[in-house]
Amino acid sequence: MSIRKPSVTMLALLFATSIAARAADENREPPLKYRCEVGGKIFTLADGEPLKLSGVGADPTITVRPEPFREFPYGGVKFRYPSNFTFEADTADAETKHWTLSGNDFKIMYFVIQDDVSDAQYVGAMVGQFGEEKCTQSKTSITLNKYQYAGTRLKVTIAGNSMTMDVFRVGSGKQTRLLVLQDNPDDAGKPSAEGRATLATLKKLFAVE
Repeated sequence: MSIRKPSVTMLALLFATSIAARAADENREPPLKYRCEVGGKIFTLADGEPLKLSGVGADPTITVRPEPFREFPYGGVKFRYPSNFTFEADTADAETKHWTLSGNDFKIMYFVIQDDVSDAQYVGAMVGQFGEEKCTQSKTSITLNKYQYAGTRLKVTIAGNSMTMDVFRVGSGKQTRLLVLQDNPDDAGKPSAEGRATLATLKKLFAVE
C-alpha cells in the first residue's frame, strides 16, 4: 500500500495558514481572568472559560472578583499589566510588530523588529518627530526580574507639559525587541502613580523567553 506524500503546494498552504493563525492570536487581547472563591476553595479562570466544581458541598457561596492584571504573552516575552489598560496590536508586517498597552498616564509599548535597532536609534527617530528643541536625552537603566538593561530616556516638553519615554532593548540575538515605557509625570515632575504601580509589577514578573 502506497502513501501519497503531501504536495509542495499543500505544504506551502499549511505553512501560510499556520503563520496567519499565529498572527491572529498575537492580535488578540490577553483574556481577563477571574478569581472565584467557592465554598472556601479558590479557582482562577479566564473570561468565557467553563469551571467544573467538585467537592464544594451543596449550595456553596460563590464570590467572583476580576484579577487586577492580564498577562502579555507575545513576541518572546511575558509580563503582567493592569487589566484596565487598553490593548492595541499591529502584527500584519512581518518585519516590524508592535503592541501598545495604555492607561491614563502610563503606556507600555513593545516592538519586535527584524533589523538591528538600538534604543538610541529609536529615540533619535522620536527626536526627529518632536523636534530637538523640545527634547532632552539621558541614559537610564531598569532591572526586570533580576536582569538589568541599559537604555535611553527621552523627555519631551510641549506647551509646558512633559512626557518621558524610557527605551530598552531586551533579550539578545539579531532580532530586536524594544520595550518602551511612556509616562506623564505629575505636576511636581515625579513619575505618575499609575506608572509607579505598573512598574512595580513589571519589574518583578517580566520574563524573556
